[in-house]
Amino acid sequence: MEQKKEESANIDDAERLLNDNWNVRKHLVDQEFALREKTQALILKAASRTDIDEARRAESECRRELTSNTDEYEALVSAWVAAAPR
Repeated sequence: MEQKKEESANIDDAERLLNDNWNVRKHLVDQEFALREKTQALILKAASRTDIDEARRAESECRRELTSNTDEYEALVSAWVAAAPR
């Protein structure tokens, strides 16, 4: 019985971590769209190349964070599967 409680706790932790990961991902996706709109607006209003480049760097950083989030998600799912009772 104690092992089932431990397995359940592990699954609860894994599910909580996955939910946290998805909340971060949602924020990053929303941020990516906002940054994309900002870049588009800068281009349409013929902003300086410096401003456009800065906006593009912010987009790139957001995409890197999304990639990291995806890698974390995969690791969390693998851990959850490993903790799940057979």
